[in-house]
Amino acid sequence: MDLRELLGALVQHRWGILSVTVVITLLAGLWIFATTPIYRATVLLQIENRSNRPIKEVQDVYDPGYGTYEQVGTEYGLLETRELARRTIKKLKLIENPDFGMKSGGGLADIDWLSWLPFLADTSAPKDSAAEDARTLEKAVDLFGANLTIEPMYGTKLVRVHYESKSPDLAAEVANALSAVFIESNLESRLAMTRTTTTWLNERLETIRADLNKSEGALQDFRDKEQLVSVGGGSRGLVEQQVTDNAQRIQEAQRKKTEYASAYKKVKEAGNNFAQLENISVLLNDKVVVDAKTRVLEETQKLKSLASRYGAKHPAMATAKAALDSATASYHSQLLIAAQGVKAGYEVASETERQLSIQDQGVRNQVRGLDRKQAQLDALQRDVATNRDLYNLFLTRFKETESAGNYQEVVARVIDPAVVPSKSFKPQKKKILLWGLAIGFALGILSALLRHLLSDTIVSAEEMELLTGLQVLSALPEFEDKAKGSTQFVAEPKTGFSEGLRSIRTGLLLADLSHKRKKIVVTSSAPKEGKTTISCNLAMAFGQMERVLLIDCDLRRASVSRSLGMTDKLPGLTEYLSGTAPLDKCVHRIESGKIDVLPVGQIPPNPGEVLASQKFHLLIESFAAQYDRIIFDSAPCQAVSDTLLLVQHVDAVIFVVKAESTTRNLIKNSVRQLRQARAPLVGAVINAVNMKKHSKRYGTYYYDYRYYA
Repeated sequence: MDLRELLGALVQHRWGILSVTVVITLLAGLWIFATTPIYRATVLLQIENRSNRPIKEVQDVYDPGYGTYEQVGTEYGLLETRELARRTIKKLKLIENPDFGMKSGGGLADIDWLSWLPFLADTSAPKDSAAEDARTLEKAVDLFGANLTIEPMYGTKLVRVHYESKSPDLAAEVANALSAVFIESNLESRLAMTRTTTTWLNERLETIRADLNKSEGALQDFRDKEQLVSVGGGSRGLVEQQVTDNAQRIQEAQRKKTEYASAYKKVKEAGNNFAQLENISVLLNDKVVVDAKTRVLEETQKLKSLASRYGAKHPAMATAKAALDSATASYHSQLLIAAQGVKAGYEVASETERQLSIQDQGVRNQVRGLDRKQAQLDALQRDVATNRDLYNLFLTRFKETESAGNYQEVVARVIDPAVVPSKSFKPQKKKILLWGLAIGFALGILSALLRHLLSDTIVSAEEMELLTGLQVLSALPEFEDKAKGSTQFVAEPKTGFSEGLRSIRTGLLLADLSHKRKKIVVTSSAPKEGKTTISCNLAMAFGQMERVLLIDCDLRRASVSRSLGMTDKLPGLTEYLSGTAPLDKCVHRIESGKIDVLPVGQIPPNPGEVLASQKFHLLIESFAAQYDRIIFDSAPCQAVSDTLLLVQHVDAVIFVVKAESTTRNLIKNSVRQLRQARAPLVGAVINAVNMKKHSKRYGTYYYDYRYYA
């Protein structure tokens, strides 16, 4: 898409664009003056931050999250609730206020149209007044919400509350009343929540107190049943000390038993064998045994001393032997006594160990029993401690909530109350007019571009060549004097139309240097495209240089003679072919155009047979020998088939298209038919071009053309 072409289309449709712009702007102005002015009043509220309460911990009981983004957003939403709107409407009695808009104050809307039609009259039961009032209130709430606007100032805790009304006083009154109702509603809701919390805490406190008393009673009953006392480290500490002492005594008994065990085994094996008994070290360590053995050694030494002096039967020797025997017997007796002592010591140690073990096991069982009782005691004590802590906590919260109930904090406050507006908020006249102007201009441009892009006709040579593949010989401008149309070339030789015909003549001459294109047919798709005008003027253009004959071959609607100012009663082609008039009476001279003309004459009943006859073909050949150029004005090729018969006898065909009139499909179909008939198409002519309108396409040459004088 060529941008210059689009700009040209906009320039071409500039008056249409201006008209659409003006109309839309005028409609916007009419709407402004027909619209009732609406006034807006604004209240500036500040959502309060988390306050300094007298008791800080009460936030845990009732914490609405003051100061957080969630809380601020919630307050914004609460300002738009229907309940708040209902309370404001009831407070100000807005339903009865005519400025509120619920009562139209007469007019077509208040007429009961059903009463005019009896068959549509309401025969149902009488309406419930309460239900009707409720529906009216809900409609009022809907209207209230439509006029209300909440505008948060993001990044702050400020919010603007706007209310719009056709009454400036009512707008300010409603905005201020809504802010007051909002603050009162928050105070009431917080007071109700505090009361509910206090009641609940009181009920829970009684339940927890009963649980605490029950757990304390269970603890004391267990102590009485098990006869538990707490002295110093408790009962378990005394028993643990007994376990420790028993362990030490058992270790001591086991040590002694171990010492006696080896000696007891040897004594038991030796029996009454004194030689083996003397080898047991435990027995030899006995003081009595040592003394007895010492005596034996002393008596033995005395006997050896006497034996060196006396004989065996000497009385001193006998006395010494008797003393030795007595000492030896005493020694053996002491060994036996010591052996019995070892046996008795072993048995005592074993019995002591056994008794201490039995006692230790009993003490340990007592410790295990105390542990089980202690576990139960600890569980009961934990229940008591838990219930006591919970009771103390709820008691503290109860007192805090009861104290905080008397302190009412404002959740929001009015920074700037609404004042009665002096200027209307709607309609915004300047903005609407500017938007109307912009929209009108845009619609005008859009309509112009759509007309251009959706156009189904031909305007430029490029479009024609692209559609048909035919070379455009010229684009002829339209002219004002329609009466001189067929003689325009002679009457106005300096116009753009005449210059365009010269261009067609020059193009045909340059393309036919061998002078083979003598017979030229001018045709079009449909009537009134200017083919007759072009045929006449093209013949006169060639008549300035050559001998030219113009033949009217439109045997159904002949128009050449009438266009050139000739009478329709003159003989012509039909009379010559039928033999009713000679040829020299049928061909007429136009001196002003320097051409000869062969009109149709009388309209024949069978035009197709006339054009296909052998006599017509011979006539054309005879004319070709007499004239330098023969121009045929034929019938429209899309309407009838006469032209398709005629093109079989000619050398060139010029296809005429009227600008902004002939559709593209009609042009394509006509050119296709001519090509199927093997017509020698040499080019096309675009006729009746509005050069003022399409100056961007063709320039200003044709429109401003003048010869240099």
